Amino acid sequence: MGNHSCSALTQWLKLIEGKKVNAHKASRAKVGGQLPFLGLTGLDCAMKNRITGAATIQAIYLLAAAMLLLLSACGFQLRGANGSAALPFQTVYLSFPETSALGNELKRYIHASGTTSVSTDAISAQATIELLSESREKIILSRNAQGREREHSLFYKVRLRVKDKQNNELMPATEIVLKRDISFNEGQVIAKEKEEDLLYRDMRNDMVQQILRRLAALNKS
Repeated sequence: MGNHSCSALTQWLKLIEGKKVNAHKASRAKVGGQLPFLGLTGLDCAMKNRITGAATIQAIYLLAAAMLLLLSACGFQLRGANGSAALPFQTVYLSFPETSALGNELKRYIHASGTTSVSTDAISAQATIELLSESREKIILSRNAQGREREHSLFYKVRLRVKDKQNNELMPATEIVLKRDISFNEGQVIAKEKEEDLLYRDMRNDMVQQILRRLAALNKS
């Protein structure tokens, strides 16, 4: 994503986060002028004034969450693609459930590195990355005067270890914890649920990078 796109995203987020965009302004903001790289030229971000009131506010929440994810990709370069963070193994086996989104994402990044391949079994691999646990947690941070939830923290926790062919531990059981804070609005429940999903997806991508960095730091046994 280019600097122009990142700049446009940053300006848009500042408008939203600074509460400088109200429902009326949002209904008139032209996507063609603000975010042309999204391919929405000629449309406005509130469907030409058809979305009003709560629906418009909901759209703003969703757009803000999407922009956070897009901004995280600005200037991103796959670690290992240029050899700067290559893994110290030619082959690895991922001991993850087949349906694990984290495992599939990690496999994709390892393949893209071009220096390490993912084996289909542990016997033929130089190292095995074993997922011990994976969990999500939500903790309330604050409540309003009526005792209702106002803000909470999202936690994404992964515990794993790495072993070689001889079953020696190259990396002992290690827990990685990621956190994101999110406000809550009981009038925008659906929008907030979608925002949570986006944040967890962002944390999963971050978790892959955290794992890759730890693997790259290991020495061959």
